Amino acid sequence: MRRPASRLVPALVAALVLVAGANAEAAMRVGLSGFTGYQGYAMDDINEVLTAVDDELSSPGDEASIDLLDGDPSFGLGIKFDLNPNWRVYAEYEHLSDNSGGGNLAGSVTIDVASEVFLAGATYFLPTTGKARFGLGAGVGYYDFGGDLATTGTVGSVPFSGTASASGTTVGFHGRAELDVAMSEKFHFDLALGYRSASGELEADGQGTGTDLDWSGAMTRVGFTWFVK
Repeated sequence: MRRPASRLVPALVAALVLVAGANAEAAMRVGLSGFTGYQGYAMDDINEVLTAVDDELSSPGDEASIDLLDGDPSFGLGIKFDLNPNWRVYAEYEHLSDNSGGGNLAGSVTIDVASEVFLAGATYFLPTTGKARFGLGAGVGYYDFGGDLATTGTVGSVPFSGTASASGTTVGFHGRAELDVAMSEKFHFDLALGYRSASGELEADGQGTGTDLDWSGAMTRVGFTWFVK
């Protein structure tokens, strides 16, 4: 179940456009980017449940082998406004996800979680005369997330199966170091390494579940930017 994006997202994008417009006279450049990278997640609440299920299902010689949720690759798109050689503001869309599952003769469980993320932020690049620029920045994000759980098993001699879904939204923050390398005037290679903090409660049928999805963890980027202006 997905909720519509909050008004925070268009407000952030509008703010970026206003800032960019206010600096238009400073030889502003506009770039379109695509990226991927490995993202780390905390997911303590979900992992406690998975550990308990793994312990319950497992027996000597017949392990359930349920992995914890701790991170997965992501992908996304962005728009960058280089206001001048030192300052950049950006807006990004990123898709985060992770999954796990396992089981044995006693039962099985699968879980899938995902989040649609809308990020906005700014980066300051240190002065340089070379083709590579190093910068430090921070930003805010809106996370629209959800999860699906499926279980099967046997209680005594009675088989059972079930599914459940829940969703939620939250606001998160991130900081990261960035490397921008000009391969040509318009084509740039991007790297970034940082940390995000974003945790929110799952809700089902409008009620809190008491379980958080915690997307906090290492944030990485590798990608390319094409400057259209």
